[in-house]
Amino acid sequence: MAPPRNDLMAIAALTIPENPCKELRHAILDENRYYWETDKLELMTASKESDLAGKCFIFRAGLKIDKMSRWKISFVLDPTRPHFAHGRVNLCLELLQYDGYDTGMAGLEVILHSSQGWEWHFRKFNFTANCEYKPVKGQFQRFEKTSYVTETRSASMPFPVDYVVSKMSGRYIQMTVAFTLYDAKRYIHEGALTWDKKFKPDVLAMLNTGDGADVTFQTREGLLVHAHRLILCERSPVFDAMFADTMKESVIPVVHVEDMGTVGFRMFLKYVYTGELDAAWWKYCDEIVNAAYKYNVASLKDMCQELLPIVCKEDNCVELYQLAEVYGMFHTQRRIKRYMKRRNIGMMVDGGEPEENSNMCRIQ
Repeated sequence: MAPPRNDLMAIAALTIPENPCKELRHAILDENRYYWETDKLELMTASKESDLAGKCFIFRAGLKIDKMSRWKISFVLDPTRPHFAHGRVNLCLELLQYDGYDTGMAGLEVILHSSQGWEWHFRKFNFTANCEYKPVKGQFQRFEKTSYVTETRSASMPFPVDYVVSKMSGRYIQMTVAFTLYDAKRYIHEGALTWDKKFKPDVLAMLNTGDGADVTFQTREGLLVHAHRLILCERSPVFDAMFADTMKESVIPVVHVEDMGTVGFRMFLKYVYTGELDAAWWKYCDEIVNAAYKYNVASLKDMCQELLPIVCKEDNCVELYQLAEVYGMFHTQRRIKRYMKRRNIGMMVDGGEPEENSNMCRIQ
């Protein structure tokens, strides 16, 4: 049974992104919310692991994407901690069944209902088949109920769940469990759209079908891509200036984009229409970055600066560093440079020779 409405604590967001692009978010695959009640006295008096064997909540996720996974939230006893309220009882998240879909991310909130505002959550973490049956321990952090500003403890010193429970009155503890699955490869810039999110499927359908299109682009391969000037002008000042004198013409103009292939250009348009990057964008990142700067799509430029270091690997880091250098993405350059130095990978400089202890000449 759900707790009274006035006892619920509103949660602003699951986690705070680690990058400075505050509006950058992973695309959500599935969301679930449950209510769970447990006996406080049984938690306090548990003396061995078997005493908490039944203190678990099992649920499924992934129904919306037809890729089911099974998860367990449970209270687990730490025998190395002798006293309750000092980390003896912990709350853990565990992946029980994995259907083999691409690597994703999971985020969890557990909200304890009381007269005070408490929130507990895992940070978003990557999960694969290797995460099965490996419980992840979570701890609480105290937030003010209205402003979400931390009190007394910082994020580096969170509370164990038994400490939180010990401060609560009443025999039974009521919790709200909010679980979210994310796509680790797909990103959304929340500030890219001004229309309601419910229209996103319709707008994307317009791009895919070309219905109502009033401009045609011809890509490097000579293929045609149809689009809508009104949407393009809203997202890009370059498109706005380009089509300023042709908006009222009945003839559909053809714009040649010889510096982009069809797949990369369609990915760019998908972002312009929806604020969402395709999952395979990194394969065409040079074209996406070029389009972002060529057409001055500010939110996409911000996103590229944050995401290039994320897709950085040993076989592409030099190319990504050079790409960031061409477009003046100095923050991105520094992050990629740190990645290369950690792996002893350098760049060949003009007139230089590879260093003895590196794969190439060290970046200067």
